[in-house]
Amino acid sequence: MFRLLFVALCVVAAALVLPSASNADPFPPPVGEPSRYTTWGKGDKQCEPWHVPHTNCKKIRHRGLEFRGGKAHRVNVTKADLRNSSFVCSKMRNAKGGATVWKNSDFRGASIPGFKARKSNLSNTDFSPTNCNKKPNKKRALRAQPPCMPDCTSANLKGADLRSADLSGSNLTGADLSKANLTGANVSGSNLTGATLSGANLTGANVSGSILKDARLNQTVLFNANLSFSGTLSDRQLDDVLFFQTKMPDTTIRSDNFIPKPNGNFKILEDTNLRGVDLSGVKLIGARISDSDLTGANLSGADLSGADLSSTNLRGVDLSGANLRNADLRWANLVRPDLRNANLTNAKMPENTDELTTCNTTMSNGTIDNTDC
Repeated sequence: MFRLLFVALCVVAAALVLPSASNADPFPPPVGEPSRYTTWGKGDKQCEPWHVPHTNCKKIRHRGLEFRGGKAHRVNVTKADLRNSSFVCSKMRNAKGGATVWKNSDFRGASIPGFKARKSNLSNTDFSPTNCNKKPNKKRALRAQPPCMPDCTSANLKGADLRSADLSGSNLTGADLSKANLTGANVSGSNLTGATLSGANLTGANVSGSILKDARLNQTVLFNANLSFSGTLSDRQLDDVLFFQTKMPDTTIRSDNFIPKPNGNFKILEDTNLRGVDLSGVKLIGARISDSDLTGANLSGADLSGADLSSTNLRGVDLSGANLRNADLRWANLVRPDLRNANLTNAKMPENTDELTTCNTTMSNGTIDNTDC
């Protein structure tokens, strides 16, 4: 009797706890496919793409997820596989996605400040501007306007944690990466046109082959970074940039003025690989370029007055027409440099020089050397 009563109570309890068929997802997705009922809520509310509440979204495998225009606060998709997904115009504040695969995903116009994607694969992702306006103004649409108007937004990755992330080949046009941590990240071959990297940490990052046209690099940390690329860096872009052990071979740097600021912050290119760099005509007054490798570099017409070039490799460098007044060249490897029309007045010279090419060259003692005229 008691056994039958216990079984009856268990049946009643199960009926109260288990969800009815009407509450279940009427169209359960196949394994690995997203559901059209996907809702990512706060923290532990309905993260999984099968309309069931879970504590988090860790380790989910749902390629091709559609999250266009979605909102998620503190969502956790750590170690997830979300490649080929769409997050266009989505808002994911403080989202966690460490060691997650976001490869080939679409983040155009997304707002994801504080995005934590450490050691994630974001290669070939698209963070370019797009129109996020849900209700475009028809009257304005009839007028001639620039692309993406009236609401043209770029990806917001301000303060994002992207340490060791793979961003190679990504479209980061206009993206806000200010104060982002890109330590050890791979950003090679990416399009950073118009991107903001102010205050970003690119220590040990690989930015080789990337497009940095009109990118803002002021106050950026580039210690031990690889910034070799085909393009031009302007003075405005390099405001307060500290180059230390940075690899920048075959780079073109253009500037109207690199004069040290009143606060004493010099332009630092210390211990940097600048082999073949084009710094012709650039003003590097008082710059610190000590211990760097400038082999085969073009410094013709550059203003290096008062610059620190001590212990620098200047083998085969073009210094024709350069201003080296009061420059420090002690312990520099000055072999086969072109010093025609250069001014070395009061420069501190190395003890050993070899095969100097001089013509109308003002030497450190003020005399004119016309040996190779």
